[in-house]
Amino acid sequence: MVQNDTTEEQLKIFVRLLPSIDRLVYPELPELQKEYKLNKTQIKTIMITGLYNGSVMKELWEILNVTKGNLSILIDSLVNKGFVKCERQTDDRRKVRVYLTDTGEFLYKTILKQTESHIQGSKLKINKKETEILKKMITIMD
Repeated sequence: MVQNDTTEEQLKIFVRLLPSIDRLVYPELPELQKEYKLNKTQIKTIMITGLYNGSVMKELWEILNVTKGNLSILIDSLVNKGFVKCERQTDDRRKVRVYLTDTGEFLYKTILKQTESHIQGSKLKINKKETEILKKMITIMD
């Protein structure tokens, strides 16, 4: 079966776009990593947890694109460092919600400020109309 040019061209765009978005949204933050003794994935997890505070583990592993086991290890490490806490739902004990602690909230706000500064300093400038187009694309892809 021969792929049509449109599909191949779209794949090329997505393959090139993903690493660029990752670098833009999750910049290297070596000072924070050193100060809090965290790796890039832990920083990313705190950021996602802050954006979706109170999410269940399933939502987090889908957003972070990691396995359930890897997310458990990640969350356990952040619980041990005092950045997040986990609470089982009373109506369904299988579901665990993840929240930032006060320390985690402080770190999240710091990460957010540095990320915002990084995005503002980048070449990427997105207006309101383009933001709506991106939201529509995400809806279509979900």
